[in-house]
Amino acid sequence: MDITSQSFFKENCFSSLERIHVRIERNWQQQDLADQLGTTISTIQRWERGTQQPGAYFRVKLCTLFEKRAQELGLVEAFESPPESTTTDAAPDVSAPSQRNGY
Repeated sequence: MDITSQSFFKENCFSSLERIHVRIERNWQQQDLADQLGTTISTIQRWERGTQQPGAYFRVKLCTLFEKRAQELGLVEAFESPPESTTTDAAPDVSAPSQRNGY
């Protein structure tokens, strides 16, 4: 994916800003957060610039540390439930026995 594309920047910038905001609310420097998570300041900077996203291990640690859901920290997209199908294209009911000509 091209990191200069507008959609990439928009998605990653938003999620990064959420984490920066939470860090600043606690008056933590990037080094403070790195120390709390057991990582480097370079990693924190990459996350906040949006050039890299935290892996699963650090997403869990960030949620625990900030006492917030992953969606609140911009770590995962909020998924909407798919609309229920109102069409009759659904698969046929296979629970009823089929009627066959026995001859």
